[in-house]
Amino acid sequence: MCELSTFRTLCAYLTACQPDYSGIYRALPKSGYAIKHFLLTWYEEMRQEVKAKLHTTLVKIHFSFDMWSRPNSHAYQAVVAHWMDRDGYLHAALLSLYHFQGAHNGFNQAEHIWPTIEDYEIAPFVGMFNVDNTTNNDTALTEIASHLRIAGHESFNPIEVRLRCFGHVLNLAVKAILWGKEIETFDLNYGEAQRELGVLREWQWKGPLKKLHNVVTYILKTPQRRDAFESVVQPVYPEETVHTVFVGNITRWSSDYEIILHGFRLRDAIEEYVRIVIGQNSNGERE
Repeated sequence: MCELSTFRTLCAYLTACQPDYSGIYRALPKSGYAIKHFLLTWYEEMRQEVKAKLHTTLVKIHFSFDMWSRPNSHAYQAVVAHWMDRDGYLHAALLSLYHFQGAHNGFNQAEHIWPTIEDYEIAPFVGMFNVDNTTNNDTALTEIASHLRIAGHESFNPIEVRLRCFGHVLNLAVKAILWGKEIETFDLNYGEAQRELGVLREWQWKGPLKKLHNVVTYILKTPQRRDAFESVVQPVYPEETVHTVFVGNITRWSSDYEIILHGFRLRDAIEEYVRIVIGQNSNGERE
């Protein structure tokens, strides 16, 4: 973009009211590589600044880490440090955001986290870990403790330094209340149900939120269904900017709350779509 003469002219035009508007030509990078170099240089300067601040601590540095996936299915792992400086002020900083590759087990997580600890030279200050309540995090902490011993630093007991994430515990409790004890099983049962009576019984066994989940899953299953639903939404809600629905995610907190709110916003359109589909099925019509 910065290499296009039209873009550079536009920038000069927008700053023409300034006394030295021609200076924009000198200020704009002349190539995309210059911008990349600037960003990498700036990143390294900020990283060194965070590193220096980490070394001002008089106590242990504590960590939290978690994984998430983008809609394109690429996985990432974030490592965050929490510490107190010499003046008693608390700090938190994102140390790394890795493009995670390989199985999401504890061993691979540790192989991503340990280089971050080494890179910032904070192995002697490793303290507690606040992580989700999954067993692979037990393995990750065991591996990090092993890395510390091998590197000649004071190690730790993985059980003693692991702090449970209360937010995750609360989220799991709400999920259990909303969905029952076997959350994943319902999707599997619904996908394998072959007979309409079996599907109907599943719907009757589950509550309103589960029925909404099934309707949304049905709509999003094919592009044709999504298009048909959007054609129903537009005349019912002409001012609505979002014409589709989305399904809740087991690993995304508050997703059930969001799907309920969105369901209420599009309630009339959802009910109209269901009525149309039931009518088509009753008449033997196919999509």
